[in-house]
Amino acid sequence: MNIKTAIREYKDEANFFAPDYEQENETLTKFKSAHPTISNSEIETFKEILTTSNDWEEKFFVADLLYLYPSFDTVLLDPLVENAISYSDPSFNRIFLRPCMKVFGVQLVSDILAEKFASADIVRKISISSLVYWLERNDNHQIKNLEDAIVDRSNKTDNIIELYHYNRYFPDKVALLKRIPHDAEELINYIKGDPELEDLLFNKLGWQKMNGS
Repeated sequence: MNIKTAIREYKDEANFFAPDYEQENETLTKFKSAHPTISNSEIETFKEILTTSNDWEEKFFVADLLYLYPSFDTVLLDPLVENAISYSDPSFNRIFLRPCMKVFGVQLVSDILAEKFASADIVRKISISSLVYWLERNDNHQIKNLEDAIVDRSNKTDNIIELYHYNRYFPDKVALLKRIPHDAEELINYIKGDPELEDLLFNKLGWQKMNGS
């Protein structure tokens, strides 16, 4: 089974995130059985898919498949992390993080995110902060650099949308002296009438307006 065939069957099966849910995906199992180790050419193909493809299902295939392997080349680490950051659904962006954490460990993944957070714009900062939820750790020491970067940023910004997101993960350290909206409805009401914040929330972050907003 080659990669092109496997992707086609994976799409037909439509059992995405199966390893992530600890379920078997027949196509992925067949591919790994036929390819117990990942060749250099396959690594290059996976990297190309992760960095250039506009088809998220192809990228899901790579992430789901890599989760089944005990190791893979570090050249795939950054593309996986980048896709975790850029994928718009925070409920499923973990699919790109899980294989990274399994192979390279939570701390390395967290440190990479911390470096990216430091140089990111607001939208990317918020996206990166949302990944804290999926960093499977025994304690926060494993994500200390990322936590410090987020807390430091929270002390330098008055952007209520940023603070709302950061406060979700570090409520005991973010904006302790500021009133942070408790939920999405309260945040939407809080920013109502502010064109810049509304543009950030609804256009750039893709939130849906509530009835009457």
